[in-house]
Amino acid sequence: MKVLVISGSNIPVPPEFYGGIERIVFNLCKGLSLNDNVINLLAAENSTLFNGKTKFYKKYRYGKSLVGRAINWAEFQFQSLSLLNDVDIIHSFLEWPELHFLLNKVKKPIVYCHQNRCQVNTLQRIIRVNPTFGYLQCISNNQISKIDITDPNKAFVTYNCVDTDFFKRENVKKEKFLLYLGRLNYEKGIDIAVNLSQDSGIPLKIAGPVRLEEKLASKLFLEKVKPFLSENIEYVGCVNDFDKRILLSKAAALLVPNRWEEPFGIMNAEALACGTPIIATNKGSLKEIIINGKNGILCNNYGELLEAIRNIDYLSEKFCREDALKRFSLKTYINQTDKIYKKVLGEL
Repeated sequence: MKVLVISGSNIPVPPEFYGGIERIVFNLCKGLSLNDNVINLLAAENSTLFNGKTKFYKKYRYGKSLVGRAINWAEFQFQSLSLLNDVDIIHSFLEWPELHFLLNKVKKPIVYCHQNRCQVNTLQRIIRVNPTFGYLQCISNNQISKIDITDPNKAFVTYNCVDTDFFKRENVKKEKFLLYLGRLNYEKGIDIAVNLSQDSGIPLKIAGPVRLEEKLASKLFLEKVKPFLSENIEYVGCVNDFDKRILLSKAAALLVPNRWEEPFGIMNAEALACGTPIIATNKGSLKEIIINGKNGILCNNYGELLEAIRNIDYLSEKFCREDALKRFSLKTYINQTDKIYKKVLGEL
């Protein structure tokens, strides 16, 4: 099978630091190519080359003016078409199906994978621009539950994955600290994490970016995080996958005090693969990822979060790892994706 995979962001595949979607794009391409599929990839500069053709694409290369956006749009159309030769199926990680103006007309199946929030009409938009060849791939049951699924044959759920050969327990001693991993903003509850560390006395390590484009996140960091940094609360900045693996292996638990209904959260699967349990708010896909009392603890309020981080020693590293291998491994992800491809191609 020959697959065209479209990343469409300015972050290379795989990313060195932050970039959850690009990690999934990389895992998809890697897993498919290991199964003797040929991969054409459209992605940002410095992305990995696979066994097909790769073209580098820079979003907003010509600026964001009206003329610049028009040229950017045209470049994307023609770069996509240039990778289409002999392709059986297209797998796109762009959230706007309308952007695939020309690809939507070439009579090749397109699986649109949504990694962020979906709207009620997400599937309807896909069907509107590509009624015969358009399909939706969601990353959790919670995410797809927000969508009006007008045609069940057009929508699928596949959990995200991690490379469990890479993300595994390092031979390091466990330490008594909590780890916050991801963007530092209000939705992900970085301020809650700081408060929990202060109130419990359990040290906290914070790893992730404060994104400049999130102005409220910068303000939150300056007011609710930076003043409390100390020996007990440490901000280590963005980390690469090697440093992340060490942090996860050492941490007593991954702390996920989300205020929002996150569709998945790759750091959760990375933590479990390293044998590290999760303490999280009972929101979004966390209700699916966490098997309460087994690989983590789901909490409904601040008091329950505080109680949980004081009582996590009974959670099994072995169970966390085994669960990650079963549900979130690259092998599981590729097997499920392959079934989607065969179903899509079999319908035509």
